[in-house]
Amino acid sequence: MADITVPMLDKRIKLVVGIDFGTTFSGYFYVNGLFADCCSICWGLEGDDDIEVIQEWPGKFNVVQVTSPKAPSVLAYQYDHVRWGYQVDEMKEAVRGVKLLLDKSKELKFGPAIESEHIIEKMFRTPVDVAAEYLKEIFTHAKCILERRGIASLMKNMDVQYILTVPAIWSDKAKDLTMQAAHRAGIPESGLLLLSEPEAAAIYTIRTIQANSIAKGDSFIVCDAGGGTVDLITYRITQTEPIRMEEIVEGTGEVCGSVMLDERFEAFLSNAVGETRYLGLPDSSKRHALLKWQNDIKPSYSGPEKDEFLDAGYTVPIPGVPDFPEKQIYQGMLHLENEDVQQIFDAVVEKIEILIYGQQEKAIKAGAAPKAIFLVGGLGASEYLYKRLSKRFDGLDIMQPKNAGAVYRGFEGNQIQERKSRCHYGVIYHTYFDSNLHKKKDRFWCPYEERWKANGNMRWYIHRGDAFSEGKPVSFPFYRTVPLDGSFVFHDYLHVCVMEKAPALFGNGEFFQKSVAQHCRLESDLSKIPKKLFKIHTNSRGIQYYRVNYNMVLTPQSITLLFEVQMNSMSYGTVRAQYY
Repeated sequence: MADITVPMLDKRIKLVVGIDFGTTFSGYFYVNGLFADCCSICWGLEGDDDIEVIQEWPGKFNVVQVTSPKAPSVLAYQYDHVRWGYQVDEMKEAVRGVKLLLDKSKELKFGPAIESEHIIEKMFRTPVDVAAEYLKEIFTHAKCILERRGIASLMKNMDVQYILTVPAIWSDKAKDLTMQAAHRAGIPESGLLLLSEPEAAAIYTIRTIQANSIAKGDSFIVCDAGGGTVDLITYRITQTEPIRMEEIVEGTGEVCGSVMLDERFEAFLSNAVGETRYLGLPDSSKRHALLKWQNDIKPSYSGPEKDEFLDAGYTVPIPGVPDFPEKQIYQGMLHLENEDVQQIFDAVVEKIEILIYGQQEKAIKAGAAPKAIFLVGGLGASEYLYKRLSKRFDGLDIMQPKNAGAVYRGFEGNQIQERKSRCHYGVIYHTYFDSNLHKKKDRFWCPYEERWKANGNMRWYIHRGDAFSEGKPVSFPFYRTVPLDGSFVFHDYLHVCVMEKAPALFGNGEFFQKSVAQHCRLESDLSKIPKKLFKIHTNSRGIQYYRVNYNMVLTPQSITLLFEVQMNSMSYGTVRAQYY
């Protein structure tokens, strides 16, 4: 993108900055390299189809400049200075894979992230602290590049929107922590939107393929296979001009991205060398072997083919390892057969096939059989994965498009008319006691209304699989009895359930404990509302109290939830959510 001079017009120009915070690498949006789950910031101006991917990165000592569409998602603290990206050179105390630490609900198997968790704890920091510091560095670098392009000085006269893509399988708490990290990094809260990675891929792909290749009613699966996570969502085209889509079934995914291939490779090394000997190797020796795998073998592997060159296998350096002919180790070099690499790949590829098959079956049941699979993300660029899916899902078109959908989402607005909830959302409430429904141990006497009430009732406002639309609110009605001198700061607890059928009553049973979790605490502050708006009631004993009727309103915003409190159809501000 050439340097730009923006004329001063009556209409404010929109600048969209897309950020894709990855597990292993970071870059300025669409990243061309293989197996990079990338944190990217790209930018574009409204009305200009040319989106820039910034390629210049600070190297060692801020002297060497590295040219690449991506930079490693790694941060190190050295003598009270922060080093990031290419500035970090095999430092022992480097934090890698911090993105995965933001979602504690997922089973963590990525070795570097587990090690990083210990490093972060030793420094008395949190994953959010480190994520914020990393995003601050990459965001500052982005602003420097915009200054060179002549854009930064004009931003005060522009409408700037920042779109941060995150895994679709992330919990609401992980999304909230990501937002916190972004805000602390200096990204304005008012202009920040979270977008799921598969949705960004779908937007870009549909925008770039031939117009006559899609039609209203067509369905397709987006498989975003990145460095850490693999996310899948099935969409159906509901309108072609302009493009509008809907989710057919709820999305699925797992932490089974490219880093899991690294884990399997290291397990293979440990088995070949011997676990005790491998654990005793210097970190530099392990790093040499891993770099050979990451930079050469993993990106180039295309499968078991009858080719004399490929049949020769691969050679991996492991300095310091004695000869071990039985394991094909000679002079510090390990020989890998083509079949060894296939074995490393296959377990991960099979998981991805199972995930895609699950999406396909659910979509067929919903009457929307997919026509294609859009394979995106770092691992999605794998030739071997492409061949396996082409064979496994014969009859479906397998496409490997580029991905810069976040910026287009900023320009063109929401294109997903309906989404599917991945869990049930509800609250525990009190109601009037009914001996046919409630247990006697759950009843209690309300001294204000002078009636028996029952604890532990569940009301589910959103059910798993329900369709919902961005910006369309869901209202939770509440009422409370408050003494005349009581507090008008209320706390309500939102619960989630991932089971197919959610329980109707709160309880201590094993099923409830396993299936229902406290999601977040919602704090509603009605203390600034004039008390004359609340009706005073007097019971038979002369006790006066307020009966406060209000609504907790949940509004979906892309893949996040916005809470506000309403009374008499008027909004009294957003509600602060504390996630568990």
